Amino acid sequence: MSPKLKATHHVRAKIERSIAMISDLHVGSRYAICPDKFETAEGQWLIPSHGQVQLNESFRQFGEKCNELGVDTVLINGDLLHGQNVAENGIGLSSSNLDEQIAMGVEVLRPLVKGRKLLGISGSGYHKSARGINPEKSVIDVLGGTWLGPVCNGRFTPSKRLFNIHHGQSGAFIYREMMVGRELLFSKWAEGSGKLPRFDAIVRGHWHNFLHIHENDIHGLQLPCWMAFEPSKITLKLMPKMIPDIGGVIVRFDSEDRIVIWHYLYPVPDIAYETKEL
Repeated sequence: MSPKLKATHHVRAKIERSIAMISDLHVGSRYAICPDKFETAEGQWLIPSHGQVQLNESFRQFGEKCNELGVDTVLINGDLLHGQNVAENGIGLSSSNLDEQIAMGVEVLRPLVKGRKLLGISGSGYHKSARGINPEKSVIDVLGGTWLGPVCNGRFTPSKRLFNIHHGQSGAFIYREMMVGRELLFSKWAEGSGKLPRFDAIVRGHWHNFLHIHENDIHGLQLPCWMAFEPSKITLKLMPKMIPDIGGVIVRFDSEDRIVIWHYLYPVPDIAYETKEL
């Protein structure tokens, strides 16, 4: 090819904002991320298991990636704490004391959110564990963040893109792509009937798996988690399907106001099903 025929125009879009989106930390569970060590009011030390050490290291790696990419905001999309696991009488908890879980959550998040804007969304009602208060909000408040409640329609200015964000609920046990697809379709129905504004992205957590669907002019984003597989009546019904994705997502907006979604996934610790010689 002649040098004269080579393309000489290069698109160089500047990144305007970078938002780290994480969900389902479940601090307080023996299967989830936790402080490197935590001292209770009575002087007892809670030390992470081998699998939790791996989760903590992955969380630090994600934090390093946030530094590298100039993340300015951290959004936590629910289930920050595990709560008291009332239905199973507290089985699988590092601590059933919600004050301790709040302190542990603050310790886990502080390095990541330091110098950044922090936003918090409410998680599943079950993991709040107490009526009339939300311990997740307490973590966000202590860290100086902004509590957005159970649902938020928001723009990450100067971007004009509108995000619909909430934790999410159950609804597609097998094919989760169908659940995300339904939300995208229904959002268009609601937009067409004038009930909702036009969304550029719908963000959910809850399922502990990563999924990104980009349909023409709308993104459907399912966030991964920071909790290994927890054996329970629900998850053991279809164990291979319920193995989670560990990690977070960084959403970037460029100078042409395009949404760029980068996911960072890490190894899943085998806390509940470590191979044994029998």
